[in-house]
Amino acid sequence: MSYAAVILQSDFWIINCGLGYKGPGKEEVKARLNAEKMGLKNVEFRPGEIGHLPVADGSVNVILSNCVINLSPEKQKVLRGAFRILRPRGGGWPYPMVATVDMPDQLREQAAMITGCITGAERINRLEEILAEIGFEAIRIHVKSHSRSLVSSWFPGSGAENYVALADIEAFKPL
Repeated sequence: MSYAAVILQSDFWIINCGLGYKGPGKEEVKARLNAEKMGLKNVEFRPGEIGHLPVADGSVNVILSNCVINLSPEKQKVLRGAFRILRPRGGGWPYPMVATVDMPDQLREQAAMITGCITGAERINRLEEILAEIGFEAIRIHVKSHSRSLVSSWFPGSGAENYVALADIEAFKPL
């Protein structure tokens, strides 16, 4: 069981599906302490799985995600779940890692690439297709210009920066 942090700000909801750890433990405690330190009184932690977000249909404006989507082998299911919970015109979330070219198997099979969300990065054109198939509109994927140096610093000497990049996605649920 993973946890989703739900940040409620009056009529604006954000879901961070990036707390991908098992059960309530050190990570949840740390997240709750961080929310407390920041003075956030409008945060909920709900147990759930990335493919079955514990949020009502059409109730979220924006989804923030770290690389947890890349850890799922069922990206279409995860993105369908995102579509389900978004309000009309909701969307536009950062999707930290996308594949810019196919990754060689020797790199793809390294444990650090798997746990670092590199291996599961979807090719940009395929991600655009998946989002469109689900029903998202106004799809734009913006690769961050500083990606190469960041990825290189996270995985020094691996060459991962030649295959993946950080990106923001604009994809919205229609009215």
